Parts: sequence; C-alpha cells; structure tokens
Amino acid sequence: MKETLHNMSKQIETWITRINSENEGVKKISAIFETYVAIADSTVKLLKLYQKKGSDRVEEGVRKSKEIVNQVNKLNEEIVQFNRDWGFLKQQFTVFKAYEGKLSDILCSLRTTSKTNCANPALEQETI
Repeated sequence: MKETLHNMSKQIETWITRINSENEGVKKISAIFETYVAIADSTVKLLKLYQKKGSDRVEEGVRKSKEIVNQVNKLNEEIVQFNRDWGFLKQQFTVFKAYEGKLSDILCSLRTTSKTNCANPALEQETI
C-alpha cells in the first residue's frame, strides 16, 4: 500500500509538473499573443495617422485647386471685359478715323496750338 501511495504521489507530482510546464507554455503563448495584439494596435494607430495625413493633404489640394479655379475664373472675366472694351474702342476708333481730317484741320486752325504737325501750310499761323 505504501508503494501504491508512493507511486500515486509520484504520478501526481508528474501531473503537477506537466500542468505547470503546460501553464508556462500557455503563459508564453499568452505573452506572445499580447505582444502581437500590441503590435497590431500600434499598426492600426499608425495607419489611422497616415490616413489622417493623407486626407489632410487631399483637403489642402482641393482648397488650392479651388483657389486656382477662382483665379482662372476671375482672369476669364477680365479677358471678357477687356474684349468688350476693345470692341468698343475699335468702334470708337472707326468713328474717330472718319473725322480725323476735319479734326486735324480744326486743331491746326486754332491760334493756340503748335503748327509743326499740320499738313496744310496755309493753316500754319503763329501761336499766341
């Protein structure tokens, strides 16, 4: 009986040793998984940071693009206005050209103007 108890005691010690070693293995595996979880959490945080930076860059690009589009639209408006003004000036120039000779004669006939650029020598008089 003593021997049976001794064998049972050894068997129980073996089981306890095995359970302890298995617990150590479980603890090691648990520590490894905890490390992987921490790494995964850090990776998720890093990816979220990159996503935020990327979206900030996109927003900045969109803002700058809108500014450029606004500048282009303003320039287009100025070009359209310039084209209208140019058309008006061309029209006025045509009218002015029609009366150029008459205007020149009238200006040259004035006593207060210089006659150096007058085409008609008869109209050249001294200025007062």
